[in-house]
Amino acid sequence: MKKTAILFVITISLILFASTSNAFAKKLEPSLGPYMTDEGSTVKKDVFGWDEKPYVFIQFDVDELNTNWPLFVRWKWKFMGKGHPFWEFERVTDFSDNPLNIWDSLDNWDSCKKVGKWRVETAWWSPTLYNSGKGGLGRHKVNFTVTPEPVSSILFLVGGASLAATRLRR
Repeated sequence: MKKTAILFVITISLILFASTSNAFAKKLEPSLGPYMTDEGSTVKKDVFGWDEKPYVFIQFDVDELNTNWPLFVRWKWKFMGKGHPFWEFERVTDFSDNPLNIWDSLDNWDSCKKVGKWRVETAWWSPTLYNSGKGGLGRHKVNFTVTPEPVSSILFLVGGASLAATRLRR
């Protein structure tokens, strides 16, 4: 009786563990990325100027996907200082290009950009692969920096230098 109860508890624990932690689901790995870049580029870039718009790039080999079902991709953009995250979602159903290249940037980047460090968390999920246990999910974080435009920095330095010179003369 005791052995049966212990076996029952272990079985239930394994079922709960498997259903809540995705313990038996394999990762769906991209062939490139995710990493930061310019629009349409596949060259990594970690620092962006004030007037540049950063993009996250990720590439999948279509042969690794079940193209009968969509691929879902989610991006969470977060300024490392204070503030709330910004979300972007995409449901990919067109698998005509191999490899599948996906770029994402915030639609409202010009209104939310800030100088400093940013983090983008990319997550992807393919329902059929995930449910079959053959893989289908993954997540990755990437950081980048936005720098101020050079003209404002130069004006700030010139203004500071002139104030310091004036103060020294007195």
